[in-house]
Amino acid sequence: ELKLFTNKRSKVIGISLKDRGAILPAGHLADYAFWYSNKSGNFVTSTFYTQELPNWLHQFNNRKLADSLMNTTWSPFLPIEKYRNSNPDDSPFERVYKGKEKSVFPYSLKELHKKNGGYQMIVQTPFGNELLTEFAEATIVGEALGKHSDTDFLAISYSSTDKVGHDFGIRSKELEDTYVRLDREIEKLLIILDKEVGKGNYILFLTADHAGSDNPKYLESVNISGQFYDPKKIESTLNKKLSVDFGENDYISYLNNTQIYIDNHKVSKHAILEKIQEYMTEINGVKEVFVPRLHNQNIGNSVIGTFVKNSFNSQNSGDIIYQMYSGWMSRRSYGTSHGTSYTSDTHVPLLWYGCNIPKGESIEQHSITQIAPTLSFLLDIPLSNASNTNPIEELF
Repeated sequence: ELKLFTNKRSKVIGISLKDRGAILPAGHLADYAFWYSNKSGNFVTSTFYTQELPNWLHQFNNRKLADSLMNTTWSPFLPIEKYRNSNPDDSPFERVYKGKEKSVFPYSLKELHKKNGGYQMIVQTPFGNELLTEFAEATIVGEALGKHSDTDFLAISYSSTDKVGHDFGIRSKELEDTYVRLDREIEKLLIILDKEVGKGNYILFLTADHAGSDNPKYLESVNISGQFYDPKKIESTLNKKLSVDFGENDYISYLNNTQIYIDNHKVSKHAILEKIQEYMTEINGVKEVFVPRLHNQNIGNSVIGTFVKNSFNSQNSGDIIYQMYSGWMSRRSYGTSHGTSYTSDTHVPLLWYGCNIPKGESIEQHSITQIAPTLSFLLDIPLSNASNTNPIEELF
């Protein structure tokens, strides 16, 4: 919308350690999306944006910062006794890197990276966020963002918090240290913006695409209900039951931890869906099952109903949407995951700072979908066609 409003004069760039973390926030009309290559340790892009990398990016890649970071050791930034929001360092349910006996500090990347993904290991430590801040500065300077009459937009997606969370879980010393370090990276970013763009000349907002749940084994250890489940086992169970009803066959083409896709068969799809709905309610841990094609569905009174309505796409979504009980998670060897509609996975921060943003805080419930209309009103540009139309009023 910003690009359309300024007749493409505004620069819009997305940067991240992940490809999708750079591409999606920057949108269709972005000048660039740059992301980290796990193969080379460089930042790369796609020919969708350009045939040749800009000179400043060549210069940045030639600094070989990823190579330098792989010679470092990850130790707690603060004295470890100050990390009071996490479990003991030597905790179960955490990833143990190849070459180490336990998941405890310190982690020598120089000794470990060859057996643990090479350049990929940078992303799995707080040093990935450090690398991205350096790249953000290079992008701001290289593209002269904020230096002309039209508003520019830079989307920065720090991804190491996600990777460390997946590996070590939400109550690990490793994740607490990652956030302590991220706080310092945001400080660096603000200093860079003040220097290159000027205090009061930019708006910064910070949020997240998701949060994270506790490892079910940890919940079990503190007497809270939680279990792992196996989507492959659910798929096998359903196929066996359906084969009894309709003849031997594999009726399910794909099943993940929220959706089920049905293959086309000579048997009535409506009949198959009705049977799956019946059988899913009999599976231990399944709380709710929705079959959008069946007219007897009533999702209005359900907690997950709003999420289904907002995310369902008739062309791409599964034939069946299901939700497990709170505390249940698709089976994994360590760490944690996300993807449910529960508060643990959906409650994220929303911080605003900068030009004309008043000091204060609010306990009103807000959604990250309110970011788009808030920016539209702050920038005095039209609302996007599919945008939420309710801005965050406290900012005005």
